[in-house]
Amino acid sequence: MSQLSPLLIELGTEELPVKALPGLAQAFFDGVVDGLRKRGVALELGDARPLSTPRRLARSAGPVPEHRAGRRRPADQGPAGLRRQGRDRLDRAGEDHRQQG
Repeated sequence: MSQLSPLLIELGTEELPVKALPGLAQAFFDGVVDGLRKRGVALELGDARPLSTPRRLARSAGPVPEHRAGRRRPADQGPAGLRRQGRDRLDRAGEDHRQQG
């Protein structure tokens, strides 16, 4: 079984209207929960709650699995993952370009 860790997702924004913050924070919170559940991530909502400031929306939650078997971790994708796999980059057609050296 994978290890459980607390989850915090934070979104930096432009200045949001103070009166709209509670509704925006709740919508962000609900969207994150729905998205994670659709992807099969088990959530313990316990003391989870939406958090907000005029420049940030955030969502905290109880423990979630650190990694699900059979899923690639974000660090294995994108430029860092390509470099770790010995690749320089992928072009638009998806072809592999090895580093020249």
